[in-house]
Amino acid sequence: MNIVVIGAGPAGEASAKAASRKKASVTVIEREFVGGVCLNWGCIPSKTLLSFGKKIRDLKSLSTAVPDRKFLWTEMRKRKDQVISILRADDEKSISLSGAKIMKGRAKFASAKTLTVSTQEGDKTISFDKAIIAAGSTPIFPPPLDAHRKDILDSDRVFDVETLPDSIVIVGGGAVGCEFACLFAELGIR
Repeated sequence: MNIVVIGAGPAGEASAKAASRKKASVTVIEREFVGGVCLNWGCIPSKTLLSFGKKIRDLKSLSTAVPDRKFLWTEMRKRKDQVISILRADDEKSISLSGAKIMKGRAKFASAKTLTVSTQEGDKTISFDKAIIAAGSTPIFPPPLDAHRKDILDSDRVFDVETLPDSIVIVGGGAVGCEFACLFAELGIR
């Protein structure tokens, strides 16, 4: 049996491994990065950066000089990228060792049993018996914020900020919003 899994986040990875254990021929299609939102833009990057926030707070409590925030932010982002890179490689290796093949590209159903995958090398057609859609999630911008999407940082793009602002407004008081509020406060941002 040929199975395609669209998305290589936690659900896609688990599905691919389970199908491989049942001796299916499995192809995992991922348009960006293996590991999904949690590994690449959510839990792992935020927790890596938050670990620095705690260290900064500890230094402040000792009245020790804290390095310049621009330097800190640059170094924190480097470490975050290292952690993500290591874990992403581990996920890729784990999926491959299960017997599944990983294909980088954007999948689009061409029929009930075929996909067209747009890759850097061009479009490829894949036939399958069963498809598993594990496409993950993306940040949303409810009205009226949707009209200003290009000017607003979402939880995916905030990690790419090269220069820290003097002040920031965080919309949303859930786990992600609170984590960013704590982190930026430790860096001295209003």
